Amino acid sequence: MRPRVSVIIPTRNRAALLAQALDSVFAQEGIGTEFEMDVVVVDDASTDTTADAVARYSSARHIRLSKRQGVGNARNVGIEETAGTYVAFLDDDDLWLPQKLSLQAGALEAASGRGVAYSQLFIASPGQKHVFPQHGAPSGTLFNHMLFVNLCVVPAVLVRREALTKVGGFGNDLLEDYDMWLRLAHHVPFLFVPGIVAVYRLSTGGRYQTAVRSGEHGKALRRIVENALDTLPPTEASDRIKREARATVELRIATALNALQFTTRAWQCLRAGLDIDAGIMLNPRNRPSIASIVGQYAATLPSPVATAARLWQELLRSLGRHGIGQHAQMKRLLADVYWEVAIAQRGGIGCRTSLGVAASAVARSISVHPLDLRKWWALVRFMGRPLQWGNVRRVSG
Repeated sequence: MRPRVSVIIPTRNRAALLAQALDSVFAQEGIGTEFEMDVVVVDDASTDTTADAVARYSSARHIRLSKRQGVGNARNVGIEETAGTYVAFLDDDDLWLPQKLSLQAGALEAASGRGVAYSQLFIASPGQKHVFPQHGAPSGTLFNHMLFVNLCVVPAVLVRREALTKVGGFGNDLLEDYDMWLRLAHHVPFLFVPGIVAVYRLSTGGRYQTAVRSGEHGKALRRIVENALDTLPPTEASDRIKREARATVELRIATALNALQFTTRAWQCLRAGLDIDAGIMLNPRNRPSIASIVGQYAATLPSPVATAARLWQELLRSLGRHGIGQHAQMKRLLADVYWEVAIAQRGGIGCRTSLGVAASAVARSISVHPLDLRKWWALVRFMGRPLQWGNVRRVSG
């Protein structure tokens, strides 16, 4: 027998986007040959033409809630109203690629011990376009890993229904999906299925960015991680994980703020994280975020290059004994900080655009870590003259 996949789409007053999402669902490869599919659109008390958008597809069910209940409760209604072996969630503003269900359902059929399959997606938002997560993401028991980074994004996940029964439904607060993935990771192993399966569209005025601006995102992230940490036993190893996870939460909040150009608030959150555990600076995974936060903040202040050096000294003092024997790694991070200053000077919002400062920052970056050829070519462009070490020294001082 072919497995059945239940597709649940919560929506509210976005009929045009919903139509695009539904188109991507019914364009899935393998329907009727590799798997069966039922689709439920849970309408969270919409007042637009949502019903008409759903009616275009005779096999899609439209459940309209009489009053607004939120996206988490809408998903729970969909879970209760379906019976597929697997459950897939799609938000009304996102899209699936045609191979999404075929790829993941086939992978879970072949791996009976795994409760969740997750894949890569293309993130499209103002100012950034990239694939997440990177190829080679982990499989297995991912609870500890997920404390530090949320590997799963709603449209790129397929869940075995029996796994959902172990953890209950979605909450209805902000980041309710991350809360669900953490609870699932505590009970069942995950399976990473390589391949891009969805397009995740973030809008400037969307729920996520609004929450970052207001500070609600930070509050929700701290609460969810704390709830997950409460499930760890009181051991020396878990105490270390808790300390690092709490510090990383502050870094994650800082990264979100920095992406929206709230550079001062981002720097403050980074410092709060380092006060909890400065050792997060030594994790290579954190280096791009830390460098960007420090460099972008320095670029908004007078004398950006000198300011970056001063902020760097603050970070070194925070690191203290953790930095013993990490000289090469810390030099690489400092080089990246100077590089971020240069990037900001080339048009960053709120930063002082200056070709001379940008060239000086690139030269400083090269002098700290001279093996990055990308930065040498950037220096050529900034200086507009032949690349010679004497020129680099004159610019960097």
